[in-house]
Formats: sequence, structure tokens, C-alpha cells
Amino acid sequence: MDERPAWSTQFAPETLPILAPIPPLDEITPEWAWGGSAGEGVKVAVIDSGIDAHHPAVGGGIGGYVAITDGPLGLLHDTEPHGNSYGHGTACAGIIRSIASGCELYSVKVLGSRLTGRGTTFAAGIQWAIENGMDVANISMGTTK
Repeated sequence: MDERPAWSTQFAPETLPILAPIPPLDEITPEWAWGGSAGEGVKVAVIDSGIDAHHPAVGGGIGGYVAITDGPLGLLHDTEPHGNSYGHGTACAGIIRSIASGCELYSVKVLGSRLTGRGTTFAAGIQWAIENGMDVANISMGTTK
């Protein structure tokens, strides 16, 4: 008779799956991870300070834009092409493009010229990415709050 509590059944040796070992680190390459894919068909939102579409590291264009700001009547969503107010969003986009050259980049500008913004604006950027079918959202920021 088994005296173990019912919740432990899921951890019994005969229940746990056997995982294949991961190869040594020097064998983990982009080809191993992606099988030759360059990100075609993957929509990536860079939620940051904007993307400079003309920067050489971003080559390949921008699939879409939204700049979200706080207005007197609430959040404003401007979908016109925009630049980068600080440079950080372009740097992130350049790194993404170097790894996944075939992806569709989307600039979701939620930060101003001093990399400042409000939490509601940031949350609206995430919501925009979800509602617009982004496969990946790059979020590279911090806060003191």
C-alpha cells in the first residue's frame, strides 16, 4: 500500500518524463536552435523609445508603428512613422535584426527623450502588442518604482 500523499503522485518516478540531454554548450548554435530559420513570419514588437528605420543595423524596414502617449483626455495612439527619441529602441531592434533578419519589426514607442514614461503607457504598449498579434515583445527597461 502506498503511504504517500495524493499530491505527490505527479512526482513519482514512473510519472516523470525522461528528457533528452542538452548537448555541450559549444554545440548549441543558431542552426541547432532555429534549424536555418531567419525569423520569417515572426512579428516582433520593440516596446521602447522607438526605432530609427533608417539605421543600417535595422535594415529590412519596419512593419508598423504606434507611439503611445498620455494626453489630456487619456492615452493617444499615433500610428504614423516615427523616429527614436533616445536610441535604445534602435539598438534593441538592431540586435534582433542581427539574429532574426527575416522577422517583421514593429516600433511601439512608449518612452520619451530621457527614457521616461508612465506605467499606464507601458501597459498600453503591451496591450497593443497582444491585440495586434505580435509573436514576440522585446521589453528592455527598468524602473525605480
